Order: sequence, then structure tokens, then C-alpha cells
Amino acid sequence: QVAERASFVSLPGQLLLEVLQADDLSAPSEELVLSAVLSWLDADPQGRLGMLPQLGAEIRWPFVPPARLARLEVERSELLDAFPGLACLLREAYRFQALQASNATGELRALLSPRTTRRRSQLCDFKRLRFHAAIGSKGNASGDFNCPEGVALSSDG
Repeated sequence: QVAERASFVSLPGQLLLEVLQADDLSAPSEELVLSAVLSWLDADPQGRLGMLPQLGAEIRWPFVPPARLARLEVERSELLDAFPGLACLLREAYRFQALQASNATGELRALLSPRTTRRRSQLCDFKRLRFHAAIGSKGNASGDFNCPEGVALSSDG
């Protein structure tokens, strides 16, 4: 992970912001994105706290586990003091998570925004991934399974 390298905390704020704005940012979880941003802020709190509103707006808060959100409020209250808008983002995350847990799809639609949409790199639905193995091939017509290598992966039905 790039965020684990010592050089990560030396990134210019504008570059970090551009990285966070990328929908295809490859991160295993949004909690790791949050941890990376906090590490970056902690490297120079006085000089970087002013970037918190911009950076905070790019974190997909609804996909950070609720326990982590609660710990953030308790353990990092100085961030709430520095950026009062963070409390609104956390409320949005809690509300989204509660509605998602209760299957309230109609109300969830009202909260749709880039922040409430998973990053593309976190969208793989392994339930839909299919694995086919074959020896040789079967048929030559379009749509027939034809895999001389013997292995095919697909995500469609």
C-alpha cells in the first residue's frame, strides 16, 4: 500500500485531494482511506488541518464501519472542532448505515451522492463471479463455451 510508505505523508495536499477524488482509487476499504488521511494530517497538524474540509468531503464515510466512526468522534474530537462540517458527514454516514441495515431503499435513494457510492475498486461482487473449467472446447457457434486453455472466468450470468 502506498499509504504505508514513509513518503506518503510528504505528498502535497492538492495531490492527496486529487487521489481521493478518483472514483477508481484502489483501496481495500474506506476505513483504510480514512486512516491514510489521518496519518497525512498527523504528519503536520498545524499546517494541514486547513485541508480537512476538502479531504473529509472526499471520504466515503458511509462505508467506514460505525465503530470506527464512533471512535473517531471520541478520540479525535479536535477534528470536529477544526471542521464542524465533519459532524454532518458522520451523521450522514450513520443515517445511511441505519437505513441500509433496515432495507429502507426508498429513503436510501434520497441520500445518494458520490460519498454514498462505493469506489469502483471496492465493487467486485464475488457472488456473481463464475469459474468454468474444461478440457478442449465445446462448439464453435457464437455463445458456445470455447476455451482451449481450459479455464474461463466471467462475471455475467
